[in-house]
Amino acid sequence: MVPMSTEVDRLFSGPDAGELPEGVGMGRMDFIAPDEAKSVLDGARQVWLSMAGLDHGDFAAGSARSALPEWFRRACEDRPAGSDRIWDLTAWLAWADPAERAWRWWDANVMDESYGWVRIVLHEWPCAVGVLAATLHACGATEVGYDG
Repeated sequence: MVPMSTEVDRLFSGPDAGELPEGVGMGRMDFIAPDEAKSVLDGARQVWLSMAGLDHGDFAAGSARSALPEWFRRACEDRPAGSDRIWDLTAWLAWADPAERAWRWWDANVMDESYGWVRIVLHEWPCAVGVLAATLHACGATEVGYDG
């Protein structure tokens, strides 16, 4: 049996050739970022790479916050008043905690300068994915849609 790639591996290069996900299903989050899709995807990868490998203890102790890129922490702090697109950092961290996050990054791509997607493995159904949508918005996406 071939071992499954790690989330870190998939954040860098997607799943291994022929690899099948383990979980209850797959979801896909599409996003629009006029002329900035690659930048949004690169930013989202950077954010989730900073969280991959942390455990619940890192979140409970508060050290997960400092692992995030400074630009992302600022984006969450500077969110527009009343915005449900970008979460405050405390709420974001609560749902990024691996004890709460019932999905893992599978692969992602940009289709053109303005459009991209992220596929995730779902480990329960229904599965809360708002933290990923908030990440994409904080990275510059103007529209995000989920098909799960």
